Amino acid sequence: MVAENIKFVGIIFERILSFLPLLSYLKNKCTKDLNLLHDAVHTLGADQQTLLRLYRSVIRSKLDYACIIHDSTLGSYLQLLDHIQNHALWCLLDLSVLQPMYASK
Repeated sequence: MVAENIKFVGIIFERILSFLPLLSYLKNKCTKDLNLLHDAVHTLGADQQTLLRLYRSVIRSKLDYACIIHDSTLGSYLQLLDHIQNHALWCLLDLSVLQPMYASK
């Protein structure tokens, strides 16, 4: 019996090499980390320098790991990660006032 997915050195491989399970895994991990960034903005009142350091160390490091592999996937799959990047920018630039206007896009 052949396994559906194999995780090796933090990268999830599958038979057809679409890397969709890897991208979904990254999205779930980074969404949890975005909550940390969001709390740092609204609860702790962190400045932009601190938020940028937090973003680079917690979220960006996960997105950059093995980016050569998942950059070869379909653009529609990469939109899963674009949402993470966009939300992080909203938090970093403190654009939460404008967020409901663009939430449907």
